[in-house]
Amino acid sequence: IHKMWMKNMNYSIDILWLDNNAKIIEMQKNLAPCKQEKCPTFGTEKKSLYVLELAPDTIDKLGLQIGDQGKISKYIQN
Repeated sequence: IHKMWMKNMNYSIDILWLDNNAKIIEMQKNLAPCKQEKCPTFGTEKKSLYVLELAPDTIDKLGLQIGDQGKISKYIQN
């Protein structure tokens, strides 16, 4: 289970959480930087093997959805 936060980031990002088959199990779009002391965490309670940080709007540009696998698995190297 991998949680992410945006504390002290300088720019927004998209994030994907992937299982052991490189299938998308969670996604967050355009997460903004957090400059506060307490920042929210993002993620899933499901077990994930990979977390990908992407440029903002990448999820929408590629049309990615939870459950997608073939569209991104070619970018994952074990």
